[in-house]
Amino acid sequence: MEINTRTIRRLRDNLLQSAVQFAGSDAQPAPPAIRAAIARRLAPFAEIMYLTMVADGEVAPAEQASLTAALQILADGQFDPQELDALFENFAFTAREVGVEERIMAIGAILGADRDDRETAFTLAAAVAVADEAVDVRENALINLVREYFGITLARAAALLDDVA
Repeated sequence: MEINTRTIRRLRDNLLQSAVQFAGSDAQPAPPAIRAAIARRLAPFAEIMYLTMVADGEVAPAEQASLTAALQILADGQFDPQELDALFENFAFTAREVGVEERIMAIGAILGADRDDRETAFTLAAAVAVADEAVDVRENALINLVREYFGITLARAAALLDDVA
């Protein structure tokens, strides 16, 4: 499955451009309960993107920036860098302890009831894989696992990844 499409490259470019904007952002923090709710809601998306980023054993700066920007956009700037670092450390620990495939299955179950959520997570993962301009075979394999466990057909995946001019 070809994930390096024009649509995904556009999404990646927007995320990378947003990384610069959020670096100087003065977003006002929400109350703790709201921030916690945002973190819980975004955790499955963040973890899928994180697992994609580390699938090839390397973390390219563009991948890290893409992931960080995506989370800041989705959270409306509510995460500070230390919170994101802690989140990523937690994802790394869980992946080591439980296994990547098991985490993908669990995240698919969490998002299972909402087709839009599953498709959004899949698309964001593809954007992270393309962030460093090269899609490693391990990243591609992980994207295919996500597609399968999230119940996204090849035809639907192609439509999500294809050019939408």
